[in-house]
Amino acid sequence: MSRGGGEPEMKLKYTVAALFVFREAYVQLLATQHWSFMGSVLTSSSGARWFGPIAGFTSASSALAGYVIGPCVRRVGVTGLLLLTCASLLSSAALAEAAYGV
Repeated sequence: MSRGGGEPEMKLKYTVAALFVFREAYVQLLATQHWSFMGSVLTSSSGARWFGPIAGFTSASSALAGYVIGPCVRRVGVTGLLLLTCASLLSSAALAEAAYGV
């Protein structure tokens, strides 16, 4: 039995799938840029000292983000959050370029 409106539902599913892929690519880009930069500026001994605490901090901040996302969505909406994500990606790309120019 058809619920009607199948085409909008399919568009929504494809949109959600595309946004999921975008989010995963964004997370991978940030993580790769972060560790690549850290590896390029720290010596072996500094890296051994700092990589553990940095990894712990990033894990804790990811867990905290899970708690904060709900209030953020209520405040700015999903569209606003996606726009903030795009702005964050662009600023991360710009800062990565500046960091490697040092």
